[in-house]
Amino acid sequence: MQYIVGAFLMFLSLFVGFLGFSQIFICMFFAIPSSLKLKKLGVFIPETPIFKKYIPPIIIWSLVLFVYLTLARHFAHGYAVYVIGGLSGAMLIALFNSGANKNNIDDFMEGNAQYLNTEESATDQ
Repeated sequence: MQYIVGAFLMFLSLFVGFLGFSQIFICMFFAIPSSLKLKKLGVFIPETPIFKKYIPPIIIWSLVLFVYLTLARHFAHGYAVYVIGGLSGAMLIALFNSGANKNNIDDFMEGNAQYLNTEESATDQ
């Protein structure tokens, strides 16, 4: 029975950890640096709310992961190896998926389409 509970906690940790870490890592390692670079190049309008847009998900998902770890520590302290193993695996998977891949670029451009500087592009033609 211990292995069944441990396997369940590991998969739950993988799921929660992947959701949380992927949002945090994509914001930190892709969205914020890309936004700053595009704003500096003039592709985005100067009033683009970069930090106002990307800091809240980082804070919220950090709190979710903290609460999950706290609850796991309190209620499943005998299964810490499974929880930490699941979260570690999720962290690695999320880290490798947080770069400039097609899905991240498409989501980034779709989510920031309203901040594109269309005035300069119209005068260049």
